[in-house]
Formats: sequence, structure tokens, C-alpha cells
Amino acid sequence: MKKLGMKTGLFALCGIFVGGFVLVLGMTLATRLMSWPLYRQNINLNSTSDQNYFSAEGKAVVNSVPDEVTVNLGVTQTEKTVEIAQAQVNQTIENIKTNLQNLGVEKQNIQTQNYSVYPSYDWSQNVEKIVGYTVSTDLEVKLTDFDLLNQVIDVAASNGANQIGGVNFSLSETKQEELKKEARQEAIAQAKSNAQELAQLTGIKLDRIINVYEYTDSDTNANLFSSKMAVAEDAAAGTTIEAGEASYTYHVNLTYSTN
Repeated sequence: MKKLGMKTGLFALCGIFVGGFVLVLGMTLATRLMSWPLYRQNINLNSTSDQNYFSAEGKAVVNSVPDEVTVNLGVTQTEKTVEIAQAQVNQTIENIKTNLQNLGVEKQNIQTQNYSVYPSYDWSQNVEKIVGYTVSTDLEVKLTDFDLLNQVIDVAASNGANQIGGVNFSLSETKQEELKKEARQEAIAQAKSNAQELAQLTGIKLDRIINVYEYTDSDTNANLFSSKMAVAEDAAAGTTIEAGEASYTYHVNLTYSTN
């Protein structure tokens, strides 16, 4: 009887152990099933409603004449000593500045950009020999009155400037913002018109704008504008430089939700 009781107890303990193992295994499998992507996907699908979208684009090109111009005026002088070269260059620069201000150019718009001193060599005897020194400096002149541009170049040349160039027409920040605002308004109006027309033709009912994307044809704001410059020089007539036309191209894409 004792042996039978012991066997019965062992069987009961084994049954409890197996039952516990099956229970743990079942709970583990259930947890794994609930964490599978298919289960999560069903939850998301049930909680997300389908939404249709409709997009339309508008484009505007605005042209304008540049309202700023800069010109570089250079003076280079070579003499036997640094002191003589510097004195001559400094005197020439002061004469140019004075005459430019007499023309009506404001002092703050005449800026020194570079100033360099370097030796000049003679290699005729296959020996490095310093025979003099070259002093060079540049002035950058900024103008908003284009009528002064040709006079500035002529006055600078007549007062000793021997390097003239770098004439660059541009649009001021204020002008750029004005053109951007004008182009943006035109492009958005065109995009809305396109959206209404296409929606009407295709039977789509537009709801509201849910996204706006804008861009220009240029990669950087510094190069949004392009200008052309016409240059003609005649010894008798003097310098003649005229500004071309600058353009700003703007795109906008509007995305609508639909009913």
C-alpha cells in the first residue's frame, strides 16, 4: 500500500510539473504571437483611415533691372624701394577716392579690398636678384546710381587706376524680397487655379490644403538672379556700361486632401 501511495504521489507531481510546463509554454507562445508584425499591422490598419490627396503646381517668372552695381579699381606700382612704391600707390588711391566723392559717391561705398607688397626679381644671370618692389591695392566701389558708373571708371583711369574690372550688377536684399513676394503670389494663384480646373474636369472634390512645397530654379539664394551686361569702350566716347535684366523663377506645389 505504501508503494502504491508513493507511485500515486509521483504521478501527481509529474502531472503538476507537465501542466505547469504546458501553461508556461502556452503563455510564451501567446506573447510571441502578439508581438509579431502581422498582429501590430492589424492594429494600425484598424486605427488608420484611408486619405486621398491631390497636388497642383504653379510657376512664376519675374524680371527686374538690377539696382546695385560694384566695380573694382586697382593700382599697381613697381619701384626700386618699397617706400617709393607705397608712397605713389597711396597718393594715387587718395586722388581716386577724392575725385569719386566729388562725383557724388559716398565715402562708405568706397572700400579698400586688398593691399600687397612683394619683391620683383631679375633672373637674367641665373641668380635671384631683387631689383625692386611692387605694391598693389584694390578699391571696391558700390553704386546704386547707374548714371555714375561710367564716370567712376573714367575718373579712376584718369587718376592713375591701371586695373579696372569686376563690374558686377546685382539685386539688393530689399529688391530680392520684393521680387520673391511678387513671384510667390503669382505662383500660388496659378497653382490654386490649376487645382480647381483639374478637379472640376476630373470630378474630384477638393477639401483643404494640407501641404505647401516651394523652390526656385537655383540651388542657392546667392545665385537666384542672373544678369547680362553690355560693355562698349571707345577712346573718344569714354566708357559705356549698361545693366541687363535680372530674373527670379519661383515654383510652388500645393497638396489638397479630397473628399
